[in-house]
Amino acid sequence: MTLIMTWCGLMQMKMLMLPEAKEMLPPETEVLPPETEVLPPKMEAKEMPLPEMEFNEYSFIIAKHLFADSCGTVKKRRFYPDDLKIAIYLKLLACTHPPVMHHGVSKAVALQFDVPVRVVQRVWREGQNGGIEGVKNKLNFNCGRKRIEIDPEAIKAVPLAQRTTFQDLANALGLISSKLNIVNQ
Repeated sequence: MTLIMTWCGLMQMKMLMLPEAKEMLPPETEVLPPETEVLPPKMEAKEMPLPEMEFNEYSFIIAKHLFADSCGTVKKRRFYPDDLKIAIYLKLLACTHPPVMHHGVSKAVALQFDVPVRVVQRVWREGQNGGIEGVKNKLNFNCGRKRIEIDPEAIKAVPLAQRTTFQDLANALGLISSKLNIVNQ
């Protein structure tokens, strides 16, 4: 049995395998030594025929170790800053007669600001629903622990005898002491 990989992996890794992956392979698997040339010097990559693929129980493990960074990237969502999104929305408002966006406007604005068309369309939709405030990022409201608002006047209104400790103050305010400690920090 021989180990057959995609050409992307061959060109990137030159058949070098990670030590963990070598240990997981069955003993009859052949692995080329590191000094082996994968591509002949005068042959272009697009002229090479694609190899036949053999899949077994170790294929996923090998692919996970060898091709994690070489063949593809993990799609990560981009967060565009508020000023860029506001500028996109203002440009859209200048180019259209609300609430109707004319054909080709979103593509032209996307090319102008170097963002995907879907981002421009999402900014337009959010702007139609909430104006400039609807366009702004809501990340600071939707992540992290939720803040507990305690009125300082309510703490001052509790008699001094009932606020000598955090536990006494929490009982007087109707809170649990751990939430009162979080507010104190």
